[in-house]
Amino acid sequence: MRAQESDQIERDLLDESPAGRRHVATGLGRLATWHGCAGELALIDGNLTGWEEIHRAWMYRTLALRVGLGDFERERVLGQFRSRQDLELEARPLAFCLAYALLINDISEIAALGGALRVMLLDRDVIDPSYWNYNVIEPFVYNLLILTNSDYSKSSTTEVKKLGVFQGIIDGWTSPHLLNDAIWNACEFHCQCIADNSDQGREFRNQPFDLVAAEILAVFSIRRRLNLPIPEVRHPLIEKPFDQPLGLSSDLADPLVARIKRAFDL
Repeated sequence: MRAQESDQIERDLLDESPAGRRHVATGLGRLATWHGCAGELALIDGNLTGWEEIHRAWMYRTLALRVGLGDFERERVLGQFRSRQDLELEARPLAFCLAYALLINDISEIAALGGALRVMLLDRDVIDPSYWNYNVIEPFVYNLLILTNSDYSKSSTTEVKKLGVFQGIIDGWTSPHLLNDAIWNACEFHCQCIADNSDQGREFRNQPFDLVAAEILAVFSIRRRLNLPIPEVRHPLIEKPFDQPLGLSSDLADPLVARIKRAFDL
C-alpha cells in the first residue's frame, strides 16, 4: 500500500492544478495513517523502531497540512468563491503536529506550524470565534509554545481562549505538586476523547496521535529543556514505550518529503 500511495503522489506532483495539490495532500494523509498504525503496533510489541514510523507519520501529516494551508491562503482573494471557507478541520491536527514538533524540538517546523496556529487563533476569517468555545487543545499547545519562546507574545492570542482541562497545566507550571494532578487529568481527557465517537473526538482517533499523546509528552520535553523539575505522573497513556521518542535515527530524511517541499516551495 505504501509503495502504491507513494507512486500515486509522484504522479500527482506532475499535476500543477489545485486539484493535483489536493490529491498530494490526501495521499500524504493516507501515508501518515499507515505509518502511524505501523509505529503504534511496533511500540505495543516493545519495538522502539516504532518511533521511526511515528516520526514519518508526523512528517507526512505535517506536510499534508502545509500543502492545504498554502492552498487556502492563495484562495483567500476569491472571498466567498473560494473552495474552503475556513480551516476548522485543520486546526486540531495542526495542534497535534505542533505538539510533536515541540516534543522533538524541531525548530523549523515549530516556526512554521506555530505561525499557522497563531493565525487560526487570531483571524476570524480563518476560524469562527465560536469554534474556541468547545475546542481547547489548540490554544493549549500554543501556550506551550509561548512557554518555550519569548518571541511568541501572549497578548490577545490565547488570553480569551478557554483551555478547559489543560488550564491546570498552565496554572501549575511553576508548582510541580499541582502539575502532577493536572497532567493526570489531561491524560484522562485524552483517553475520553479517543472513546468519543462524535466529531469532537475525531482527531484523537487518528494515528499516531491517539496513542501518542504529543500534547502531554511535549510538557515533559519542554520542562527538560528548560531545566525545570519533571513531574512524576503514572498513567497508562504515557507509560513506556509511549512516554518519549527513543531509537530515532540521526538521519530520517525522506526523499518524497524533500521532493514535495521543493515542488511546492515549502
